[in-house]
Amino acid sequence: MACFFGIIGLVIIQVKNIFKGLFLAYILVSLITNAQIGFFEVFLILIITALNIFKEKYCNRRLITYFYFAAILIGAYFQNSIALLLCVPVYDFVFEGVYPAAAAAIFIMAYIFQGDVSLAVYMLIAFISGLFGYIMARAYKKTEKLRILLDNERRLRYELEGTKNKLLNSIKETQRFAQVNERNRIAREIHDSAGHKIAGILIQLQASRKLRFKKPAESEKMLDNSINALSGALAMLRDTVYRLKPKENLGVDYIKAIIKNFGYCKVNFEFTGDFNSIPSSHLELLAINIKEALTNISRHSGARHVEINIDINNKFTRLYIRDDGKGCGQIEEGMGLSGMKERVINAGGTFSVNGSNGFIIVCILPKDKKEI
Repeated sequence: MACFFGIIGLVIIQVKNIFKGLFLAYILVSLITNAQIGFFEVFLILIITALNIFKEKYCNRRLITYFYFAAILIGAYFQNSIALLLCVPVYDFVFEGVYPAAAAAIFIMAYIFQGDVSLAVYMLIAFISGLFGYIMARAYKKTEKLRILLDNERRLRYELEGTKNKLLNSIKETQRFAQVNERNRIAREIHDSAGHKIAGILIQLQASRKLRFKKPAESEKMLDNSINALSGALAMLRDTVYRLKPKENLGVDYIKAIIKNFGYCKVNFEFTGDFNSIPSSHLELLAINIKEALTNISRHSGARHVEINIDINNKFTRLYIRDDGKGCGQIEEGMGLSGMKERVINAGGTFSVNGSNGFIIVCILPKDKKEI
């Protein structure tokens, strides 16, 4: 899009140059037709042409406009017909917003051609030159403004993506610290509770073995106590392990909730693999891309059915989204698709689309072993 506005700006500049070139050619032909051409007139027109080329290509300064404006006035002093060239600085002055200078050029032109039968025509040409300069200036300024706004929007979007990536990295670090703390807590709990109990049970069993023949009754009692204590220790270990495993598959419920809230058409969702093995950053990325895809489907596809598959293994996670809508022969990536693509690529994955038969989106996210 920025390239498009850049091309529009170049087109405006080229139209401006073409207008000046045609006007100078018209003046030259008029002088030749009226047999008013000489070395001085040709030299002056060449000087004005060279100054305009130098201004547009190398040094776009207003001072150059004043310079060739003065050159035209000098030429008009010797040859009145050259005053028609004042339409060129009129165009430039209006294009640059120097309206008093443009008005002065038109006034001088009217003064030089006073009494001439073609005065009305010359004034009309000068007015059209100024009007054309005004229209081109407005178009150029609007194009520049839109280009700047687009550049700022793109810069802010990149900054937002960078901030989001930093936030996701912070979340991963926080999760890692939480996992380490939880593992340490469980290790301490097992050591302080189950470990001590099992150690006590082992001592009672050893004592029961030694008293098995000397004091059978006491040995039997110690054995019963050991069995009861071991049952309690086993129950505690089961509770600890149960707390390690989530009661519900939050990843699946998260995705299902997104799909459930989509009421545009029927969605068939299937998955293979363990959702708990998906890194949190990848889960969030999948959720955002599914939301974006469903939004695009409701706006553009006209689909009646959507198929969403998520395949999870030890190496990668694959997201497949397909609708039976009208598709798209020539895909143009707007904000939605480009955002989805950038997120997947930033995560080290691949992103592909196909609009030949409905619309298909495929995202593949490789797993980082350290995150699993």
